[in-house]
Amino acid sequence: MSTHPEPDDQQIGRDDLTQPVDDPTVPPAPAPEQQEAEEQREASAPPPQQQANYAPPPRAEYSPPTGPPGPPPGYTAQRVPAYSADSTLTNVQLNYWLTAIFGWPAVIFWAIDKDKTPLLDDHLKEVLNFGIVRVIAGVIWAIPVVGWILGAIASIATLIIGIMGALNGPDAYKAGQQYRYPWNFRFIS
Repeated sequence: MSTHPEPDDQQIGRDDLTQPVDDPTVPPAPAPEQQEAEEQREASAPPPQQQANYAPPPRAEYSPPTGPPGPPPGYTAQRVPAYSADSTLTNVQLNYWLTAIFGWPAVIFWAIDKDKTPLLDDHLKEVLNFGIVRVIAGVIWAIPVVGWILGAIASIATLIIGIMGALNGPDAYKAGQQYRYPWNFRFIS
């Protein structure tokens, strides 16, 4: 048994390679008579019309927009404090909602806003404690079978309690009152 392929009956020789092959993708060359007729047509055709010299219109000078030069007389801009009660309320609302859904963002809000005011600090600690409870409920899921059932119940319960806190906690903060989650453990006081 030979590893070389058997020669075909039709072998290609060197002379066969030099002969032209009809390729259907290449258009045939025009006959010499057609080339001469084409050249005569091009020579007798009138030259293409050249466009007149076109110059763009002159540029207009830039003029600034017209309008009042500034604020009306007697107007002074009001300065907005960098840390206002509205931004604090917004942060408290965001803290309550993110902790109700995820559990862990309370740590970030507590680290940023702690020790600013006693009321804010109280709300931040309450939400942080609830966030720790949410994380513990999520860790219970890691226990096979029993943890899946208890983890599901605990996660649903803490989600409902978290939504209740997100709805009521910012209102209590706005009213200057403390808010306490039901069934919350106070790890940080």
